Amino acid sequence: MKKIVLVLAVLTLTTATASAQLFRLGVKGGVSMLATDVKAVSDAGQSDQWDEFKSKGLGWNAGLMARINVPLIGLYVQPELLYNHATYQMFDKSGKSTDVDYGNIELPVLVGFKFLFLRVNAGPTFTLANIEGSDVLAIEKPSVGFQAGVGLGLKKFTLDVRYQGYFDKEWGDIKFDDVTDKLKTNDGYWGVSLGYFF
Repeated sequence: MKKIVLVLAVLTLTTATASAQLFRLGVKGGVSMLATDVKAVSDAGQSDQWDEFKSKGLGWNAGLMARINVPLIGLYVQPELLYNHATYQMFDKSGKSTDVDYGNIELPVLVGFKFLFLRVNAGPTFTLANIEGSDVLAIEKPSVGFQAGVGLGLKKFTLDVRYQGYFDKEWGDIKFDDVTDKLKTNDGYWGVSLGYFF
């Protein structure tokens, strides 16, 4: 009887360890270095009030991540659900500026390879919703971009450096001072994040 109990305990521990190695859930957060600067905003929008649209300082992001390890071949799949926040400046024709808080909810799905402590990953990212102030604006068709980068893993902690770009260069309608503009940009950004797996 003792042997049976011991075998069951070992099997349970082995199964739990294997499951933990195959699937992990965690949280992450970081900063992003934006590079958005759009001249002649009125050419892309519906009004002639604004003259320039540009990013201001660092943005930040926070959210959840999961990692699914593929046995034997060293690959993993890492979906994430992130909120990104940034502050932009709108300049009108007279040179007066207005700060605009802007955010979105994104779903990156990365495929990566791990070698010792170093990881390399890349994959598509889907923008699910835009957020302006307290308004959440649903997107009829998620815009698609990409992420690629490298990371370090130490026990339960991860440190990542990534670049994110967008295939769709046209933003949706964005409202400033009751005037709606559609902005076209070529923005991408670098991000640094710190994560923790439970």
